[in-house]
Amino acid sequence: MVSRRIASLTLGTVLGVVALPMMAGGQSASAGGQVAQNTDGGADGSELTEVVVVGSHIAARPNITSAAPITSVTSLEIQQSGALNVEDILNRLPQVSPDNQQTYQDSDGAQKINLRRIGFGRTLTLIDGQRVATNIGLDINIIPVAFLERIDVLSGGASAAYGSDAVAGVVNFMLKKEFTGFQVSGNYSLYDHYNQRTIVQPVADKYGIGSPDGQAWDGGRGDFNAAWGGKFADGRLNVRAFADYRRTEPVLYKDRDFSACGLIQSTTDGPLSCQTSTYSKYGYFSPQSGDNAGQVFSNAKNGSQTFVTRDQTYAYNSYQDYYLQRQDERINGGLFLNYDLTDSVELYGSYLISSDTSYNQFRTSRLYSPSTFGESAYNINCNNPLMSAQQQQALCGSLAGTGALMPTEVRYQFDSTAQLKDYYLNENQRVSAGFRGKVWDAWHYDVGGVYARFDKTYKPAFENPVYQTQADSLNVVNVNGTPTCAAKVAGTSPNCVPANIFVANGGSQSLVNFYEGGYGGTQEQVGVLWDATVNVNGDLGRYGVTSPLAKDGLAVAFGAEYRKDMENNTVDDAFVSNAGYGSNFKASQSVKEGYIEVQAPLVQDKPFVHLLSAQGGYRWSKYDTNPDTFTTWKIEGTYAPVPDVTLRTSYNKAARAPNIYENNQAIDFTSGGPDICAGSNPTASLAACQLTGVTAAQYGHIKQCDDNACLARQGGFVLDPETAHTLTYGAVLKPSFLPGLTLSADRYLIMIDSSIGFNYDDFYSSSCALFATAYYCSHFSRNPDGSLTSYDTVRGGTPSTGFVTYGNTNNYKTFAEGYDFQAQYLLPVAELGGHLDFDFNGSLSTRTGGQDTPNSLAASCVGYFGPRCNQPFPAWTHNLRGTYMRDGGAYSISLNWRHISGVTNAANSNDPALGASASTRVTTFTYIPSYDYFDVAVGYMVNDQISLRLTVNNLTDKMPPIVANSYNISLARSNTIPQVYDALGRMVQMGFTVSF
Repeated sequence: MVSRRIASLTLGTVLGVVALPMMAGGQSASAGGQVAQNTDGGADGSELTEVVVVGSHIAARPNITSAAPITSVTSLEIQQSGALNVEDILNRLPQVSPDNQQTYQDSDGAQKINLRRIGFGRTLTLIDGQRVATNIGLDINIIPVAFLERIDVLSGGASAAYGSDAVAGVVNFMLKKEFTGFQVSGNYSLYDHYNQRTIVQPVADKYGIGSPDGQAWDGGRGDFNAAWGGKFADGRLNVRAFADYRRTEPVLYKDRDFSACGLIQSTTDGPLSCQTSTYSKYGYFSPQSGDNAGQVFSNAKNGSQTFVTRDQTYAYNSYQDYYLQRQDERINGGLFLNYDLTDSVELYGSYLISSDTSYNQFRTSRLYSPSTFGESAYNINCNNPLMSAQQQQALCGSLAGTGALMPTEVRYQFDSTAQLKDYYLNENQRVSAGFRGKVWDAWHYDVGGVYARFDKTYKPAFENPVYQTQADSLNVVNVNGTPTCAAKVAGTSPNCVPANIFVANGGSQSLVNFYEGGYGGTQEQVGVLWDATVNVNGDLGRYGVTSPLAKDGLAVAFGAEYRKDMENNTVDDAFVSNAGYGSNFKASQSVKEGYIEVQAPLVQDKPFVHLLSAQGGYRWSKYDTNPDTFTTWKIEGTYAPVPDVTLRTSYNKAARAPNIYENNQAIDFTSGGPDICAGSNPTASLAACQLTGVTAAQYGHIKQCDDNACLARQGGFVLDPETAHTLTYGAVLKPSFLPGLTLSADRYLIMIDSSIGFNYDDFYSSSCALFATAYYCSHFSRNPDGSLTSYDTVRGGTPSTGFVTYGNTNNYKTFAEGYDFQAQYLLPVAELGGHLDFDFNGSLSTRTGGQDTPNSLAASCVGYFGPRCNQPFPAWTHNLRGTYMRDGGAYSISLNWRHISGVTNAANSNDPALGASASTRVTTFTYIPSYDYFDVAVGYMVNDQISLRLTVNNLTDKMPPIVANSYNISLARSNTIPQVYDALGRMVQMGFTVSF
C-alpha cells in the first residue's frame, strides 16, 4: 500500500528523537503487493474502487491482493532521500544492483537498471505501463523526478504481461495524473569530506605524490525545476508541463584521501605501489650523448629553472585528474495531457525530451617521448633561451651556450593545461499517445503507442601528436629578445610555438593547440522504438461468470502488441583512424505478440478461506529475426485463511529476446587454432570428431590446416531468446490487533536457460576435444572431405564451410535466489500531535551467479568480491526509515539506516567454481566489513505555498573501503567501489518548493 507521509528531510539534531524508528532509504515497502489507488478514495477512509498493480493488465479489485511482491517508492519519499535523479533513488533499493553512471570513468552517461544483479538487459522499464525506450538506448534520467507519483518494482518474471526483457522483474515509473497550478523547486547539494591519512598516504609519500588534507567541500549539484498544470473545457482537459535543469560539478581523484594515488599490488600479498608515470609536470630530460649522457633530470619542485637528478619522487599520479564525480549538465522537459472526450473515451498523450552532456576526464596533454614515434631523441639546442645556464650545463656539459644540438629523451605532462575529456551527448525523445475508457459497464480498453528515439554522440579526446611538430617546439632561438622556434625562422613551421617546459608546471594552451589536440572523430548511435498496443480487460462477474463460492467474478484481459526496434551506428573516418575500431551498422528487429490473462477468485469469505484466488497469463511472440514462435506464461495464486494472513505464489516462464547488436553480429572470418580432428593421431576422440561432422572413415586421415591456423567465423547465428523460469512465494501479515502494521516475506528463484554470451573459437575446439558433447562440437562446419580450411587460403573470402564458428551464442545458465522482507507501521502519537511512520525493506541473497557450460561448476558470488565476482555481492542489505510527521504537515523529521553486509575476497572462498583453492588465498584485502550509513532529513512548511527541506546523507562521513587494483573490481581506478559505497563523503542538500 502507498505510504502516507509528507515530504521530509533530515537534520542531525533529530537523532535522539527517532533513534529507534529508522526506516527504509526512501522507499515504501508495498508489502501487500497492492499499490497506489487509481480513485478518489484511500487515505481518508473512503471506499477504494480500483487498484493498479504492476505485472498485470487486469484492473485489480481492492480486496484481491497481488500474487507477486511489489516494492513502491513514493514522490514524498524521493524528497526525503535528497535524490536529484532517478538513479539516486533506485540505487538505495536492496533489490537493485547499485550502478551510478556519475562515477564510472568509462561510462557513456546513460543510466539503466539492474535488478537482482543479473544484467541491465533483463529488467524491463516502463512509464505508466508503457515501455520507456529500446533497452539498448535506455536512459532513465529522461523521467522527471518532479512529476513522479511513485516507482513500482516487481520482482520476478513478467513477460506474459509485458513481453521481452521482464526476466528479473519490472520497474514501472508512475507519473502524476493530476496537477494544477504553478510550482517551482530547487535543490543544491555539496559533499563534505574530511581528508585524513589512510593506507594510501604512506605509499603516495614514497613517490612525492601529495594528498589532500583537512575539510573539503565540493561536488556541487544543483537542480531547478518548474511545473505547471491547468484544467480547461469545464475540467475535461488537464494539461501539465515541466522543465528541469541540472548541473553537476566534477570531483577529481586527487581531491580525496583514499584516491590520492592508484594503489597497485602486482603480486599476491606483495607490497603496495602507486600507479605512476614518468610523464610529470616536472618533466623528464635525459641527454643521449655528451658529458652527461644517460643521466636523467627533472625541473626543481620549487619552481626555479634548475635541473635536479630525477628520482621516483618526481613521478606523476596517473589517475589524479580522473573524475570521481562526472561533470554533467542535463535539461529535461515534458508535456502531458488528458482529455475526457466523452464519458467513455479519454484521450491521453505525453512528450518527454532530455539532453545530457557529460565528460570523462583522464589527464592533461603531453609532450610525448620520441620513442612514441619510433624516434630515438629530440634535438635541443644548447643555447635555448628558455633554459637557464644551469640547465644548459646539465644537459650539454661543455657544449652549453653553443648552437649545438643535443639529442635528448624528453617527456612532459602539462599540468592543468588542456585537460583531455571524452565528450558524451545523450539526447532522448519519447512520445506516447492513445485513448482509453470504459464501455458496457464491465469493460475497459486502452489503445496506445510509444515512439522513442535516442541519439548518443561520442567524441574521444585525441592529441594527434606529430614528432616533427613536437621536435620543432624544442629547438628555440633568441630573436630580438623573443624565444622563437628555429623552424619558424626558417619558414618550415610558421605557426610553431616554443615549448617552455624547462620549469615545473610549464607549457601553455597555445603550445597544446600547436600540438593539434582536440577530438578524434565522432561516433553516433541512433535508436528508435515503435510500440503499439491494444489492451482490453473486463469483469465477467457482471455477466454472472462467478465461482459459486466467491462474490467477485472472473476478470480477463487480452490484447496485442507490435514492437519494432531500429539501430543505426555511424562513425567518421577520423574516429576509425584514431580509435582503431568502429564501423557503420544499421539493423532492425520487430515482433508481433498477443496475450491473454485471467484472474479467478475461487472462494471468498468462507470458513477458513477469506480469499482463494488464481491467476494465469499466456503470451505468443513472433520475431522477424527468428523462424520460431515463442511463448511465455504465468500461474499465480493467493490464499488468505483470514484477513490478517495472505499466502501468495507466482510462477513465470519469462524471456529476453536478443537485442539488435546480439542478433546482427557482423560476420567476420579470422585466423583460429589447429583442427582437433586432423592428423594421423588427432587430439580429439573419434566420438568427439563425429560430433563435429567427421566420418569414421575420415578420422585419422584429415590434413591439418596450414601453419595450424584454421578458419574461424564470427557471427552468423540465429539466437533464441533467453528463457527464464521464475518462482516467488511468500506471506503477507496485516494483524488486526496492530492496525497500521503490514509485514511480508517472499522467496524468489530465477533461473535463466540459454543465456546469451560470447565465446571464442578456441573455447569450442578445446572443450569439444575434452568433453565430446554437441554443446561444443556443433560449432564446427566442415568441408565435404572433413577438413577445415586454412586461413591463408581464403584470406578476405567468405566460404560457406570449413570453419569453427564463434561469437554471441546461447550459453548455459544464469541464476539468482534469495528472500525479500518488507514492513510498514503507521503509529498515531496523539501525545506528540502527529504520527510515526516506519518502513523497512531488506533483501537476503542466497545464490547469484551462473554456470557457463554444462561441464563447468555453478558459481555463486553472494558474500564475495574480487576474482570472478568483481563488485561486492553482499548477502544482506536493508533500509530502515523512521519518520515523525506533525499533523497538518507543518514539519517532519526522519532518520534512515542503510546497511550493507560484509563481503570476503573470492580468492579466499575455497570455492573451485570461483577459481579459488588453498593456493589462491591472500592475507591482504581479504574482507570488506559491513557498512552502515545514516541519513537524516527535516522538512518544514512555512505556509501553504512554501516548504523547505534539508537532507544530510552519510551523516558520519564514513570512509569507503579501500582496495588495491580497484579497476579489476569496480571498473574504477579510485581504490574503492563507488557503485556500492558512498565514496564522496557526507552529502548536505538544501531545497525549497514554492506553489502558486
